[in-house]
Amino acid sequence: MTPVYSLFSRRRIALGLLVMFIVGGCDDDPTGLAATGPVATALGDPIITRQGDIRVQFAGAVDPASALDPANFVVINSCSGLRVPGALRLEGNVLIFTPSTILPYLTPLSIRVQNVQTVQGVGMNQPFTFVRTTEAPLVTDVSWSTLDSPTGNSIAGVDFVTRDLGYVVSLSAELYRTENGGSIFEAVFKDPNVTGAKGVRAASRDTVYFIGAPNFGGTTFTTSGLFRSTNAGLTFDTLLTRSPADLRTLSRERVGDTDILFMGGNVSGALAGVRYDAKTGERTDFRATGIGTVIGNAGDISPDTANAILVGLIPQAPGVAGIIYESRNSGRSFTRVTANLPTPLRQLQGVGFIDNTTALLVGDSSTVIRYDLNAGTFTSITAGVPQTFNDPLTQTVETFTFRKADFSPTDRQIGWVIGQSLRRVPGVPDVRRGVILMTRDGGLTFTRQAVEGAGELGLGFPSLATPSDISALATDFVAAGGLNGFLAARTDDTQAAAGVCSFDTP
Repeated sequence: MTPVYSLFSRRRIALGLLVMFIVGGCDDDPTGLAATGPVATALGDPIITRQGDIRVQFAGAVDPASALDPANFVVINSCSGLRVPGALRLEGNVLIFTPSTILPYLTPLSIRVQNVQTVQGVGMNQPFTFVRTTEAPLVTDVSWSTLDSPTGNSIAGVDFVTRDLGYVVSLSAELYRTENGGSIFEAVFKDPNVTGAKGVRAASRDTVYFIGAPNFGGTTFTTSGLFRSTNAGLTFDTLLTRSPADLRTLSRERVGDTDILFMGGNVSGALAGVRYDAKTGERTDFRATGIGTVIGNAGDISPDTANAILVGLIPQAPGVAGIIYESRNSGRSFTRVTANLPTPLRQLQGVGFIDNTTALLVGDSSTVIRYDLNAGTFTSITAGVPQTFNDPLTQTVETFTFRKADFSPTDRQIGWVIGQSLRRVPGVPDVRRGVILMTRDGGLTFTRQAVEGAGELGLGFPSLATPSDISALATDFVAAGGLNGFLAARTDDTQAAAGVCSFDTP
Protein backbone atom coordinates (compact mmCIF):
# COMPACT_ATOMS: atom_id res chain seq x y z
CA MET A 1 0.00 0.00 0.00
CA THR A 2 1.37 3.34 -1.01
CA PRO A 3 1.53 6.04 1.71
CA VAL A 4 -0.82 9.00 1.26
CA TYR A 5 1.98 11.51 2.00
CA SER A 6 4.09 10.23 -0.92
CA LEU A 7 1.24 10.43 -3.48
CA PHE A 8 0.38 14.00 -2.40
CA SER A 9 4.00 15.14 -2.85
CA ARG A 10 4.29 13.79 -6.37
CA ARG A 11 1.05 15.50 -7.40
CA ARG A 12 2.24 18.89 -6.02
CA ILE A 13 5.51 18.59 -7.91
CA ALA A 14 3.80 17.80 -11.21
CA LEU A 15 1.38 20.69 -10.78
CA GLY A 16 4.23 23.07 -10.02
CA LEU A 17 6.09 22.02 -13.17
CA LEU A 18 2.98 22.54 -15.26
CA VAL A 19 2.50 26.09 -13.91
CA MET A 20 6.12 26.96 -14.63
CA PHE A 21 5.79 25.70 -18.19
CA ILE A 22 2.65 27.74 -18.79
CA VAL A 23 4.17 30.94 -17.35
CA GLY A 24 7.35 30.46 -19.35
CA GLY A 25 5.40 30.01 -22.53
CA CYS A 26 3.73 33.40 -22.01
CA ASP A 27 7.06 35.37 -21.86
CA ASP A 28 7.63 37.27 -25.19
CA ASP A 29 11.30 37.85 -24.38
CA PRO A 30 13.08 34.49 -24.20
CA THR A 31 16.03 36.20 -22.49
CA GLY A 32 13.88 37.30 -19.61
CA LEU A 33 14.73 41.05 -20.23
CA ALA A 34 12.21 43.83 -20.93
CA ALA A 35 12.25 45.34 -24.49
CA THR A 36 14.16 48.67 -24.80
CA GLY A 37 12.87 51.68 -26.76
CA PRO A 38 14.94 54.07 -28.89
CA VAL A 39 17.85 55.79 -27.12
CA ALA A 40 18.55 59.34 -28.39
CA THR A 41 21.71 61.49 -28.34
CA ALA A 42 22.02 65.15 -29.37
CA LEU A 43 24.57 65.83 -32.12
CA GLY A 44 26.51 68.97 -33.00
CA ASP A 45 27.59 72.12 -31.24
CA PRO A 46 25.32 73.67 -28.57
CA ILE A 47 25.47 76.92 -30.60
CA ILE A 48 23.67 76.86 -33.94
CA THR A 49 23.16 79.39 -36.70
CA ARG A 50 19.88 81.28 -36.78
CA GLN A 51 18.37 78.70 -39.11
CA GLY A 52 20.70 75.86 -38.29
CA ASP A 53 19.80 72.17 -38.11
CA ILE A 54 19.05 70.45 -34.81
CA ARG A 55 20.15 66.80 -34.98
CA VAL A 56 19.31 63.79 -32.83
CA GLN A 57 20.90 60.36 -33.34
CA PHE A 58 19.23 57.10 -32.25
CA ALA A 59 21.17 54.04 -31.16
CA GLY A 60 19.37 51.90 -33.74
CA ALA A 61 16.84 52.02 -36.54
CA VAL A 62 13.57 53.79 -35.74
CA ASP A 63 10.09 53.77 -37.24
CA PRO A 64 9.99 56.63 -39.81
CA ALA A 65 6.31 57.42 -39.23
CA SER A 66 6.81 58.07 -35.52
CA ALA A 67 10.13 59.88 -36.05
CA LEU A 68 8.69 62.28 -38.63
CA ASP A 69 5.55 63.03 -36.66
CA PRO A 70 5.81 66.79 -35.81
CA ALA A 71 4.14 66.12 -32.46
CA ASN A 72 7.14 64.04 -31.44
CA PHE A 73 9.83 66.70 -32.07
CA VAL A 74 8.97 69.90 -30.21
CA VAL A 75 11.22 73.01 -30.32
CA ILE A 76 10.30 75.92 -28.05
CA ASN A 77 11.71 79.47 -28.25
CA SER A 78 12.54 79.97 -24.57
CA CYS A 79 12.43 83.76 -24.96
CA SER A 80 8.87 83.92 -26.29
CA GLY A 81 7.54 80.57 -25.07
CA LEU A 82 6.28 79.85 -28.58
CA ARG A 83 6.86 76.75 -30.62
CA VAL A 84 9.35 77.05 -33.48
CA PRO A 85 7.95 75.85 -36.81
CA GLY A 86 10.17 73.66 -38.94
CA ALA A 87 10.62 70.58 -41.10
CA LEU A 88 11.79 67.09 -40.13
CA ARG A 89 13.79 64.60 -42.16
CA LEU A 90 15.33 61.24 -41.32
CA GLU A 91 18.78 60.29 -42.61
CA GLY A 92 19.56 56.76 -41.48
CA ASN A 93 19.12 56.83 -37.74
CA VAL A 94 19.65 60.64 -37.49
CA LEU A 95 16.55 62.79 -37.12
CA ILE A 96 17.04 66.40 -38.33
CA PHE A 97 14.88 69.45 -37.56
CA THR A 98 15.33 72.63 -39.64
CA PRO A 99 13.56 75.85 -38.55
CA SER A 100 11.35 77.25 -41.29
CA THR A 101 12.21 80.87 -40.34
CA ILE A 102 15.37 82.72 -39.36
CA LEU A 103 15.46 82.94 -35.57
CA PRO A 104 16.69 85.92 -33.54
CA TYR A 105 20.26 86.00 -32.26
CA LEU A 106 21.09 84.64 -28.80
CA THR A 107 17.85 82.68 -28.47
CA PRO A 108 17.83 79.52 -26.29
CA LEU A 109 15.75 76.67 -27.73
CA SER A 110 14.27 73.88 -25.59
CA ILE A 111 13.98 70.62 -27.54
CA ARG A 112 11.83 67.63 -26.56
CA VAL A 113 11.86 64.35 -28.51
CA GLN A 114 9.18 61.85 -27.51
CA ASN A 115 7.14 58.81 -28.58
CA VAL A 116 9.57 57.70 -31.29
CA GLN A 117 9.38 53.92 -31.81
CA THR A 118 11.72 51.21 -32.95
CA VAL A 119 10.88 49.34 -36.15
CA GLN A 120 9.42 46.63 -33.85
CA GLY A 121 7.01 49.21 -32.42
CA VAL A 122 8.65 49.71 -29.03
CA GLY A 123 8.40 53.31 -27.85
CA MET A 124 10.93 55.48 -26.02
CA ASN A 125 11.21 54.73 -22.33
CA GLN A 126 11.08 58.45 -21.58
CA PRO A 127 11.25 61.77 -23.51
CA PHE A 128 14.69 63.11 -24.45
CA THR A 129 15.27 66.83 -23.76
CA PHE A 130 18.19 69.18 -24.45
CA VAL A 131 18.96 72.84 -25.26
CA ARG A 132 20.47 74.69 -28.22
CA THR A 133 21.17 78.44 -28.53
CA THR A 134 21.33 80.52 -31.70
CA GLU A 135 24.55 82.32 -32.53
CA ALA A 136 25.55 85.73 -31.20
CA PRO A 137 25.57 88.68 -33.60
CA LEU A 138 28.80 89.86 -35.19
CA VAL A 139 29.09 92.58 -32.53
CA THR A 140 27.89 92.15 -28.96
CA ASP A 141 29.45 95.30 -27.47
CA VAL A 142 26.75 97.92 -27.98
CA SER A 143 28.35 100.49 -25.70
CA TRP A 144 28.16 103.64 -27.87
CA SER A 145 25.21 106.03 -27.86
CA THR A 146 24.41 108.79 -30.32
CA LEU A 147 24.57 112.40 -29.16
CA ASP A 148 22.18 115.13 -30.24
CA SER A 149 24.18 116.30 -33.24
CA PRO A 150 23.86 120.02 -33.96
CA THR A 151 24.30 119.63 -37.72
CA GLY A 152 23.59 117.39 -40.67
CA ASN A 153 26.95 118.38 -42.14
CA SER A 154 29.89 116.04 -41.72
CA ILE A 155 31.56 116.21 -38.32
CA ALA A 156 35.23 116.96 -39.01
CA GLY A 157 36.41 117.46 -35.43
CA VAL A 158 35.26 116.60 -31.89
CA ASP A 159 36.98 117.13 -28.54
CA PHE A 160 35.87 117.16 -24.89
CA VAL A 161 37.66 119.07 -22.13
CA THR A 162 35.53 117.42 -19.44
CA ARG A 163 32.66 114.96 -19.57
CA ASP A 164 30.32 117.94 -19.85
CA LEU A 165 32.29 120.49 -21.86
CA GLY A 166 33.08 119.74 -25.48
CA TYR A 167 33.47 121.25 -28.94
CA VAL A 168 32.43 120.02 -32.39
CA VAL A 169 33.40 121.50 -35.75
CA SER A 170 31.72 120.65 -39.06
CA LEU A 171 33.41 120.33 -42.43
CA SER A 172 32.21 123.85 -43.28
CA ALA A 173 33.93 125.16 -40.12
CA GLU A 174 30.81 125.68 -38.01
CA LEU A 175 31.84 125.46 -34.35
CA TYR A 176 29.45 124.18 -31.66
CA ARG A 177 29.87 123.90 -27.88
CA THR A 178 28.15 121.67 -25.35
CA GLU A 179 28.25 122.07 -21.59
CA ASN A 180 26.04 119.13 -20.70
CA GLY A 181 27.83 116.16 -22.24
CA GLY A 182 26.33 116.49 -25.69
CA SER A 183 22.64 116.74 -24.79
CA ILE A 184 22.52 120.23 -26.29
CA PHE A 185 25.03 122.00 -28.56
CA GLU A 186 25.16 125.75 -29.02
CA ALA A 187 26.38 127.34 -32.27
CA VAL A 188 29.22 129.66 -31.29
CA PHE A 189 31.23 130.44 -34.45
CA LYS A 190 30.88 130.57 -38.23
CA ASP A 191 32.94 132.64 -40.66
CA PRO A 192 31.85 132.44 -44.33
CA ASN A 193 35.49 132.97 -45.33
CA VAL A 194 36.61 129.76 -43.59
CA THR A 195 35.66 126.23 -44.61
CA GLY A 196 37.21 122.77 -44.95
CA ALA A 197 37.77 122.18 -41.25
CA LYS A 198 39.53 118.88 -40.47
CA GLY A 199 39.97 118.87 -36.71
CA VAL A 200 39.35 120.64 -33.39
CA ARG A 201 41.26 120.44 -30.10
CA ALA A 202 40.39 122.27 -26.89
CA ALA A 203 42.82 122.97 -24.05
CA SER A 204 40.15 124.54 -21.85
CA ARG A 205 36.79 126.23 -22.14
CA ASP A 206 38.47 129.37 -23.40
CA THR A 207 41.31 127.97 -25.53
CA VAL A 208 40.17 126.15 -28.65
CA TYR A 209 42.11 125.27 -31.82
CA PHE A 210 40.95 124.06 -35.22
CA ILE A 211 42.37 123.77 -38.72
CA GLY A 212 40.54 125.01 -41.79
CA ALA A 213 40.80 126.65 -45.19
CA PRO A 214 40.53 130.46 -45.22
CA ASN A 215 40.03 132.36 -48.47
CA PHE A 216 40.79 135.83 -47.05
CA GLY A 217 38.08 137.41 -49.14
CA GLY A 218 38.94 135.52 -52.34
CA THR A 219 37.02 132.90 -54.22
CA THR A 220 39.08 129.76 -53.59
CA PHE A 221 40.19 127.80 -50.53
CA THR A 222 43.70 126.61 -51.43
CA THR A 223 45.17 127.86 -48.17
CA SER A 224 45.14 125.81 -44.96
CA GLY A 225 45.63 127.34 -41.53
CA LEU A 226 45.61 126.90 -37.77
CA PHE A 227 43.15 129.01 -35.78
CA ARG A 228 42.89 129.72 -32.04
CA SER A 229 40.16 131.14 -29.85
CA THR A 230 40.80 132.49 -26.37
CA ASN A 231 37.17 133.35 -25.62
CA ALA A 232 35.44 129.96 -25.75
CA GLY A 233 35.10 129.88 -29.53
CA LEU A 234 33.37 133.21 -30.07
CA THR A 235 36.18 134.56 -32.23
CA PHE A 236 39.37 133.07 -33.68
CA ASP A 237 42.82 134.39 -34.54
CA THR A 238 44.91 132.96 -37.37
CA LEU A 239 48.11 131.45 -35.96
CA LEU A 240 49.63 130.26 -39.25
CA THR A 241 48.74 129.53 -42.85
CA ARG A 242 50.28 127.44 -45.61
CA SER A 243 49.44 127.72 -49.34
CA PRO A 244 48.77 125.77 -51.38
CA ALA A 245 48.04 123.28 -48.62
CA ASP A 246 45.59 120.76 -47.24
CA LEU A 247 46.22 120.11 -43.54
CA ARG A 248 44.15 117.04 -42.62
CA THR A 249 44.77 116.18 -38.97
CA LEU A 250 45.34 118.15 -35.78
CA SER A 251 46.99 116.84 -32.61
CA ARG A 252 47.50 118.73 -29.35
CA GLU A 253 49.67 117.75 -26.40
CA ARG A 254 50.23 119.77 -23.25
CA VAL A 255 53.87 120.04 -22.13
CA GLY A 256 54.54 122.13 -19.05
CA ASP A 257 52.67 125.38 -19.54
CA THR A 258 52.34 125.27 -23.32
CA ASP A 259 50.35 123.53 -26.03
CA ILE A 260 52.23 121.80 -28.82
CA LEU A 261 50.10 121.59 -31.98
CA PHE A 262 51.02 119.17 -34.75
CA MET A 263 49.34 118.99 -38.16
CA GLY A 264 49.69 116.39 -40.89
CA GLY A 265 48.66 116.67 -44.52
CA ASN A 266 50.00 118.27 -47.67
CA VAL A 267 51.84 121.47 -48.54
CA SER A 268 52.62 122.39 -52.16
CA GLY A 269 51.32 119.02 -53.32
CA ALA A 270 53.44 116.80 -51.08
CA LEU A 271 53.21 115.05 -47.70
CA ALA A 272 54.00 117.56 -44.96
CA GLY A 273 53.98 118.17 -41.22
CA VAL A 274 53.67 121.47 -39.38
CA ARG A 275 54.53 121.94 -35.70
CA TYR A 276 53.47 124.95 -33.62
CA ASP A 277 54.46 125.93 -30.07
CA ALA A 278 51.57 127.96 -28.64
CA LYS A 279 53.77 129.63 -26.00
CA THR A 280 56.79 130.67 -28.05
CA GLY A 281 55.15 130.85 -31.47
CA GLU A 282 57.85 128.56 -32.91
CA ARG A 283 56.77 127.15 -36.28
CA THR A 284 58.53 124.21 -37.92
CA ASP A 285 57.71 122.74 -41.33
CA PHE A 286 58.59 119.48 -43.02
CA ARG A 287 57.80 118.57 -46.64
CA ALA A 288 58.67 115.30 -48.37
CA THR A 289 60.78 115.88 -51.47
CA GLY A 290 62.97 113.95 -53.87
CA ILE A 291 60.84 110.83 -54.41
CA GLY A 292 58.09 112.05 -56.71
CA THR A 293 54.50 112.58 -55.64
CA VAL A 294 53.85 111.70 -52.01
CA ILE A 295 50.38 112.33 -50.57
CA GLY A 296 50.08 112.99 -46.87
CA ASN A 297 47.00 111.78 -45.00
CA ALA A 298 47.71 112.18 -41.30
CA GLY A 299 50.19 112.84 -38.53
CA ASP A 300 50.46 112.55 -34.76
CA ILE A 301 52.86 113.57 -32.02
CA SER A 302 53.68 111.43 -28.98
CA PRO A 303 52.24 112.26 -25.54
CA ASP A 304 55.61 113.61 -24.39
CA THR A 305 56.03 115.37 -27.79
CA ALA A 306 59.47 113.77 -28.27
CA ASN A 307 58.43 111.79 -31.36
CA ALA A 308 56.13 112.36 -34.33
CA ILE A 309 54.92 110.36 -37.32
CA LEU A 310 53.50 111.28 -40.72
CA VAL A 311 51.78 108.74 -42.98
CA GLY A 312 50.41 108.71 -46.50
CA LEU A 313 50.87 107.04 -49.85
CA ILE A 314 52.88 107.04 -53.07
CA PRO A 315 50.28 106.92 -55.87
CA GLN A 316 52.75 106.07 -58.63
CA ALA A 317 54.06 102.99 -56.80
CA PRO A 318 52.75 99.55 -57.87
CA GLY A 319 49.52 98.92 -56.01
CA VAL A 320 49.71 102.40 -54.43
CA ALA A 321 52.08 101.92 -51.52
CA GLY A 322 51.94 103.40 -48.04
CA ILE A 323 54.71 105.62 -46.74
CA ILE A 324 55.95 106.55 -43.25
CA TYR A 325 58.09 109.39 -41.94
CA GLU A 326 59.24 109.67 -38.35
CA SER A 327 60.70 112.43 -36.20
CA ARG A 328 62.84 112.01 -33.08
CA ASN A 329 63.03 115.74 -32.28
CA SER A 330 59.41 116.66 -31.64
CA GLY A 331 58.39 117.03 -35.26
CA ARG A 332 61.08 119.52 -36.25
CA SER A 333 62.63 117.19 -38.85
CA PHE A 334 61.70 113.82 -40.35
CA THR A 335 63.29 110.81 -42.02
CA ARG A 336 61.56 108.22 -44.17
CA VAL A 337 61.14 104.78 -42.60
CA THR A 338 62.23 102.04 -45.01
CA ALA A 339 63.42 99.11 -42.88
CA ASN A 340 61.31 96.11 -41.84
CA LEU A 341 58.16 97.42 -43.52
CA PRO A 342 55.21 95.02 -43.87
CA THR A 343 54.77 93.64 -47.39
CA PRO A 344 52.69 94.86 -49.00
CA LEU A 345 52.33 98.16 -47.18
CA ARG A 346 48.89 99.46 -48.13
CA GLN A 347 47.81 103.09 -48.23
CA LEU A 348 48.06 104.57 -44.74
CA GLN A 349 45.21 106.84 -43.73
CA GLY A 350 45.90 107.54 -40.08
CA VAL A 351 48.22 107.21 -37.10
CA GLY A 352 47.82 107.44 -33.33
CA PHE A 353 50.45 107.10 -30.63
CA ILE A 354 49.80 104.30 -28.16
CA ASP A 355 52.52 105.57 -25.83
CA ASN A 356 55.62 107.70 -26.25
CA THR A 357 57.47 105.18 -28.44
CA THR A 358 54.77 102.97 -29.98
CA ALA A 359 52.26 104.01 -32.62
CA LEU A 360 49.31 102.44 -34.40
CA LEU A 361 49.21 102.88 -38.18
CA VAL A 362 45.88 102.33 -39.94
CA GLY A 363 44.73 102.37 -43.54
CA ASP A 364 43.20 100.59 -46.51
CA SER A 365 42.44 96.88 -46.83
CA SER A 366 41.96 96.33 -43.07
CA THR A 367 45.46 97.66 -42.34
CA VAL A 368 46.28 97.94 -38.64
CA ILE A 369 50.00 97.95 -37.73
CA ARG A 370 51.85 98.46 -34.43
CA TYR A 371 55.13 100.30 -34.89
CA ASP A 372 57.79 100.21 -32.17
CA LEU A 373 59.96 103.26 -32.90
CA ASN A 374 62.82 102.21 -30.64
CA ALA A 375 63.08 98.67 -32.00
CA GLY A 376 62.20 99.69 -35.56
CA THR A 377 59.77 96.77 -35.82
CA PHE A 378 56.29 96.46 -37.30
CA THR A 379 53.55 94.03 -36.26
CA SER A 380 50.53 93.56 -38.49
CA ILE A 381 47.39 93.15 -36.36
CA THR A 382 44.49 90.96 -37.45
CA ALA A 383 42.98 89.74 -34.15
CA GLY A 384 39.51 91.23 -33.99
CA VAL A 385 40.08 93.36 -37.10
CA PRO A 386 37.39 92.72 -39.76
CA GLN A 387 38.87 91.53 -43.02
CA THR A 388 37.78 91.74 -46.67
CA PHE A 389 34.70 89.58 -47.34
CA ASN A 390 34.07 88.11 -50.77
CA ASP A 391 31.02 85.97 -51.56
CA PRO A 392 31.35 84.54 -55.10
CA LEU A 393 27.74 83.33 -55.04
CA THR A 394 26.19 86.79 -54.57
CA GLN A 395 29.25 88.68 -55.88
CA THR A 396 29.22 90.69 -52.64
CA VAL A 397 32.54 92.27 -51.69
CA GLU A 398 33.00 94.15 -48.41
CA THR A 399 36.24 95.98 -47.62
CA PHE A 400 37.40 97.94 -44.58
CA THR A 401 39.40 101.17 -44.43
CA PHE A 402 40.54 102.67 -41.15
CA ARG A 403 40.96 106.41 -40.74
CA LYS A 404 42.22 107.28 -37.29
CA ALA A 405 43.35 105.89 -33.93
CA ASP A 406 43.26 107.48 -30.50
CA PHE A 407 44.23 106.22 -27.03
CA SER A 408 43.02 107.15 -23.58
CA PRO A 409 45.38 109.61 -21.82
CA THR A 410 44.56 107.89 -18.51
CA ASP A 411 45.46 104.38 -19.71
CA ARG A 412 47.45 104.18 -22.94
CA GLN A 413 46.61 100.49 -23.40
CA ILE A 414 42.99 101.37 -24.12
CA GLY A 415 42.24 102.90 -27.48
CA TRP A 416 39.97 103.05 -30.49
CA VAL A 417 40.17 102.90 -34.29
CA ILE A 418 37.53 104.38 -36.58
CA GLY A 419 36.88 103.94 -40.29
CA GLN A 420 34.35 102.61 -42.76
CA SER A 421 33.14 99.44 -44.43
CA LEU A 422 32.30 99.50 -48.13
CA ARG A 423 29.90 96.84 -49.43
CA ARG A 424 29.59 96.39 -53.18
CA VAL A 425 27.16 94.20 -55.14
CA PRO A 426 26.86 94.45 -58.93
CA GLY A 427 23.81 96.48 -59.93
CA VAL A 428 23.21 97.74 -56.38
CA PRO A 429 24.31 101.12 -54.94
CA ASP A 430 27.38 100.92 -52.70
CA VAL A 431 26.73 100.79 -48.96
CA ARG A 432 29.11 102.65 -46.64
CA ARG A 433 28.95 102.17 -42.89
CA GLY A 434 31.03 103.36 -39.97
CA VAL A 435 33.34 101.03 -38.06
CA ILE A 436 34.59 101.40 -34.48
CA LEU A 437 37.18 99.04 -32.97
CA MET A 438 38.40 99.01 -29.37
CA THR A 439 41.59 97.58 -27.87
CA ARG A 440 42.47 96.96 -24.22
CA ASP A 441 46.00 95.67 -24.77
CA GLY A 442 47.75 98.44 -26.65
CA GLY A 443 46.55 97.48 -30.11
CA LEU A 444 47.38 93.76 -30.06
CA THR A 445 43.74 92.67 -30.26
CA PHE A 446 40.50 94.47 -31.03
CA THR A 447 36.76 94.20 -30.45
CA ARG A 448 34.29 95.68 -32.89
CA GLN A 449 31.75 98.00 -31.27
CA ALA A 450 28.20 98.96 -32.11
CA VAL A 451 26.04 102.03 -31.53
CA GLU A 452 22.84 101.62 -29.57
CA GLY A 453 19.78 102.19 -31.72
CA ALA A 454 21.64 102.09 -35.04
CA GLY A 455 20.32 99.78 -37.75
CA GLU A 456 21.87 96.45 -38.70
CA LEU A 457 22.15 95.44 -35.05
CA GLY A 458 24.10 98.55 -34.12
CA LEU A 459 26.44 98.55 -37.13
CA GLY A 460 24.38 100.68 -39.51
CA PHE A 461 25.72 104.09 -38.54
CA PRO A 462 27.25 106.60 -41.00
CA SER A 463 30.79 106.34 -42.30
CA LEU A 464 33.76 107.43 -40.19
CA ALA A 465 36.01 107.93 -43.19
CA THR A 466 37.40 111.36 -44.16
CA PRO A 467 36.36 113.74 -42.72
CA SER A 468 35.87 112.24 -39.29
CA ASP A 469 37.41 112.44 -35.85
CA ILE A 470 37.73 110.62 -32.56
CA SER A 471 38.97 111.97 -29.25
CA ALA A 472 39.38 110.08 -25.97
CA LEU A 473 39.12 111.98 -22.70
CA ALA A 474 39.53 108.88 -20.49
CA THR A 475 38.98 105.14 -20.54
CA ASP A 476 35.31 105.76 -19.82
CA PHE A 477 34.72 108.72 -22.13
CA VAL A 478 35.42 108.89 -25.86
CA ALA A 479 33.56 110.68 -28.65
CA ALA A 480 33.55 110.29 -32.43
CA GLY A 481 31.98 112.12 -35.33
CA GLY A 482 31.62 111.44 -39.04
CA LEU A 483 29.51 111.83 -42.13
CA ASN A 484 25.96 113.22 -42.18
CA GLY A 485 26.33 114.80 -38.77
CA PHE A 486 26.92 111.49 -37.02
CA LEU A 487 28.04 112.08 -33.43
CA ALA A 488 28.34 109.40 -30.73
CA ALA A 489 30.08 108.78 -27.44
CA ARG A 490 31.03 105.93 -25.15
CA THR A 491 30.51 107.24 -21.64
CA ASP A 492 31.06 104.12 -19.54
CA ASP A 493 33.89 101.61 -19.53
CA THR A 494 31.51 98.74 -18.85
CA GLN A 495 30.85 96.69 -21.96
CA ALA A 496 27.15 96.93 -22.75
CA ALA A 497 26.94 93.43 -24.13
CA ALA A 498 23.97 92.05 -25.97
CA GLY A 499 22.45 89.28 -23.87
CA VAL A 500 20.26 86.23 -24.28
CA CYS A 501 16.74 87.14 -25.44
CA SER A 502 17.86 90.73 -26.21
CA PHE A 503 16.91 90.45 -29.91
CA ASP A 504 13.20 90.53 -30.64
CA THR A 505 13.55 90.20 -34.41
CA PRO A 506 16.07 88.50 -36.70
